[in-house]
Amino acid sequence: MSAQNSRETLLKFFDERRVLGISGASGSGKSFFARRLCSDFGGVLQREGVRQWLEDKPQLTYSSIPPDQFAQLQLHLLECFEKSTATVWDRTPLDCLVYIYRASNHVDLDSFRKRARAILARIEVLVFFPAHSRYLLEDGVRVVDFKHQVGIASKMYAEAVSSNLEDKVYVYDHWIGQDENIELIARFISDRLH
Repeated sequence: MSAQNSRETLLKFFDERRVLGISGASGSGKSFFARRLCSDFGGVLQREGVRQWLEDKPQLTYSSIPPDQFAQLQLHLLECFEKSTATVWDRTPLDCLVYIYRASNHVDLDSFRKRARAILARIEVLVFFPAHSRYLLEDGVRVVDFKHQVGIASKMYAEAVSSNLEDKVYVYDHWIGQDENIELIARFISDRLH
């Protein structure tokens, strides 16, 4: 697929209001990539809401959120996804499905999973970012332990498989450039939709 065909595929995908979700390890380049898709191809960005949620609670840091409030955060994030009209989701309910276990005593897990999976069904393509230490910097929200991020990414991918999303997943390749990944994602979209 040529660069021009890739561009046309992505422009059409976002023009048709289809949803591309991005999930994976913290500090792996997801937000940077999401912004690039929006600026270059007309996607509309749905930002993850953890930082925004914490802004209203200055007494808390991500690591100090008590389990009951952590459950509230995950429910808030699901609500944001349900209301979203964006076409590029920087983080997805897949993340919520992994992180909710931190607060599993404060939420009905079966209904939470059902709700998250219903939202995930809206995603046409899920770009999964494996752990990558190059961008893993302290920012008050991320856990900067690389082994932790590898574990989280593994759980997210396993959750994608158990949520029947495997055929929608493109795994971002950190060993090639963004342009090459964009071309491969465009080919993946073209193959999926035709």
